[in-house]
Parts: sequence; C-alpha cells; structure tokens
Amino acid sequence: MNQIDIAREYIQANISVVPIRLDGSKAAAVPWKTYQERLASDEELQQWFSRPMGIGIVCGKISLGLEVFDFDDGSIFWPWLESIPDVACRLTVVETPKNGYHVMFRCKNLGSNQKIAMQANGKQVRIETRGEGGYIVGAGSPLGVHQITNRTYVQVLGNPLPKLTEITPEERKRLFQVAARFDLRPLPQINTRKIVNTTASHPDSNPVIERFKSQVAWSDVLPGWKSSDGVHWTRPGKTFGVSASLAHAEDGTEILYVFTTSTTLKNEHCYNKFELFKQLIHNGDSRAAYAAAKEMVASV
Repeated sequence: MNQIDIAREYIQANISVVPIRLDGSKAAAVPWKTYQERLASDEELQQWFSRPMGIGIVCGKISLGLEVFDFDDGSIFWPWLESIPDVACRLTVVETPKNGYHVMFRCKNLGSNQKIAMQANGKQVRIETRGEGGYIVGAGSPLGVHQITNRTYVQVLGNPLPKLTEITPEERKRLFQVAARFDLRPLPQINTRKIVNTTASHPDSNPVIERFKSQVAWSDVLPGWKSSDGVHWTRPGKTFGVSASLAHAEDGTEILYVFTTSTTLKNEHCYNKFELFKQLIHNGDSRAAYAAAKEMVASV
C-alpha cells in the first residue's frame, strides 16, 4: 500500500496526518499547526503524497483524544507492559527504528507532551508522551524518515492500524503511574533547616498542635493530593511523578518536603501537618486553623 492510501486510512479513522520530510529530521514538511484543528482534505493528501513522504500522526483532540507513550529506552518497555496486563492487550504498539516503542491509545482525558521518566542525570529521556501539541512518525512511513538506522516503523501489538482503542481516565492514570517508576532521577536533598516555624504565632498552643500533628493523617491536610505509598505525594492536577516527599526533621518531627513549583506552597520548603492545614485548608489564616485544629483534637 502506498503512502497516500495509508494516509487516507488514517483520515477515515479520524486521525489527523501531516507529511514528514525524508531527510532523517522527522520534521513536518508543511506548517502543521493547522492540522491540530482540522483534518487534511483529500486534495491536500494528493498534493503531499504525490511524491515519497513520511506520515506524521497528529495527537490530541483533533484525533479524538489520541495520546502516545514514546519509549526511547526500549529495554523498559516490556517490564512496563507486563505491569499493566489488563490494559496492555488493548494498546496499539509500534516498534520504532532505534528499538524504541510508540504506545497509542485514545482517552477522554488528555495531556500535553510530558517527560515521565528520565535517566539519572536528568538529560536523557526514557519515557515521554505526545499529546495535545505533539505528533509522531506513523507506521507506513518509508525508510528515509529515519536515515540513521534505515529501518521502518512497524506495528507489533494491538488492533491493526489505524484502529485505536479508547481507555478510561483511570486506566490512563495507571499507565502514567507505572511509567513513573522507571524515572531514575534522584529526589532532591532535603534541607530541614528550611522547615516552617508554625508555633511562633501560638506560643501557648504547642500541646494542641503537637496532638494535631500526631493524630491527623497527611491525607487530611493535603486535599486533592495523591500518594500510593504514603510517603511520595503528587500534587492536584498531575497524574504521575513526585511533587513532595515525607521526611523527618532533626527533632524527629515528620514533615513534608515540597519541591514542586506549581502550588501555593513554597518549593524547597518543609511543612508540618499544622502548617499545611493552615495554608491549604484555611488560606493561611492562623487563627481559623488553630481553632479548627483544637476542635479536631478535642473530638478524638
């Protein structure tokens, strides 16, 4: 089957396509942003593929929620896949020319391009995604798309392209969570001297605050945050990765070290439970937080 027929099949399956250069750059041969908003016409396909061209698959809403996990490190693909057996059988998988993999699916929840797992030095990508604002080289593209290896993109698992399976938002979340386990970047070192002093404004309240810290769960002071192990926490609005981690101050106090920059909390700071209770639930109002904390510990 030639490229124009393959491109037409993608379009018929509501997958947006663009032509890709055959110079090894994997760059689009036309300005492609418009095809995030509309599918190419048959006239455009004829113009593009009247000569050899690679086929670029546009991810995102235009392709009915198409998202792709891009495994640059092919050695971790199979361990990842084996960790999600109930979802794995419904994913479409394409082997890339450099022994990597593209994992394709559709979902109502959709993100932008994200780096999920990196090498320890934080420079080489192991797993990333292509979502809204991204595209990949599609199976059916000729050799010239990837001149270094002189190999093609070949589908190895799943429904025959261009058919794609839609997964649930919860299943998609699991894909991200398992992929994040392969991130080799070390967590930042915790500087406990940055711990926020929460008792200064209530010099006579130490017993109440101490009881509050010992009796209240972390989940009670981190609304919307998620944790699979009770130690590593992911901020609201993020489906994977670690945004904060539990540690212990020098006096033995259990604290949360925050290193995300995407919340109202200060990054590279430590918070105890009461301070989080004040900041996240009572909008920084010390008096309201203390009164609520006092009522909570009195009822336990």
